[in-house]
Amino acid sequence: MSGFTPISRAKPRWLIEGSRSSRACSAHWSGVSSRAFGVKPGQCLPLFCPRTTLDYGPERMGTNGDTGVAPAARERRALWPPEPLRRVPASGQATAQQAARLRHALLGELGPADPIRDIAALCSAAGCRLEEKELRGTGGGLQALLIPVGDRFEVVVDARPPARGHHAGARLQAEVHRHRLRFRVAHELAHTLFFQRIPKLRRRVPNSLDQERFCDEFAAELLVPSVAARACRPSGPAIVALHRRFDVSLEVAGRSVAAAQPELACWLAVLPRDGSGFLQWRSKATYRHEGGPEAILALAAGYSARRGATTLAGRLGGAPIRLRVTWLASRRQAVIVAETP
Repeated sequence: MSGFTPISRAKPRWLIEGSRSSRACSAHWSGVSSRAFGVKPGQCLPLFCPRTTLDYGPERMGTNGDTGVAPAARERRALWPPEPLRRVPASGQATAQQAARLRHALLGELGPADPIRDIAALCSAAGCRLEEKELRGTGGGLQALLIPVGDRFEVVVDARPPARGHHAGARLQAEVHRHRLRFRVAHELAHTLFFQRIPKLRRRVPNSLDQERFCDEFAAELLVPSVAARACRPSGPAIVALHRRFDVSLEVAGRSVAAAQPELACWLAVLPRDGSGFLQWRSKATYRHEGGPEAILALAAGYSARRGATTLAGRLGGAPIRLRVTWLASRRQAVIVAETP
């Protein structure tokens, strides 16, 4: 299987396996060497993983003996939903309710709009141990694995920034790494909701693209509650403030606000110094913009070079608007939001 290296030191044979096994791993694959697996780019692969090849020390995350969880963590773990989801919840309110219920049960001392600082507390509550390993995620390979082992899970994450990344400097690299780790862990924890835990771990709902959609929405809701996203002003500076307060990427912050405020027309542009600018993300409402993505990139590029305006007049669905740029020089990113003049 070209382009893929097992995470285990023992280098076992990895076999593509159906979702019926209770020991199937939820793996994120973004397309490199996907032909070797016979799947399309972005498809989620269940992988069969021999538990004996895992080499995670019991000292990780304060584990205790063969239970894998410290006493305080076991108390939180009792709050994790004991019954598995029998189907994938619909998009929107159902997903938000699942995340909000779990967030309140585990972190009730926090307000409904307070940020989660300690992602390890969520891992221990879910009966998971976190391990960071190189999965070739920077080159478009695996980014995360959920591995059922005994009565708990191993969450393995490759949170390194992409090889083609535009993030310069050790401080920014560390921030991007932290954001990627937090979101990928929250995503994998969402997958555990589809497992029966008693008397043993067993997957109750086969993996699917719909489940991946749910896990992305669940992770975003867990990290950025919709109550906070709804209260966010539809502006670039407000989205940047949300990104900093909840310690998530700009894209997650923008997606959260767009999900809570569907009328928001927002673009996130990346402008590396070599001039190869591109749109990283755009909200659904932007597709009614009459100027097209080229006009957005030109606006952002002009402003980043300090030779253009901060705003540009345009039309969205026939209505006049003004596009306003918020430029983050250290990140080489621009948030562009359509405002009503």
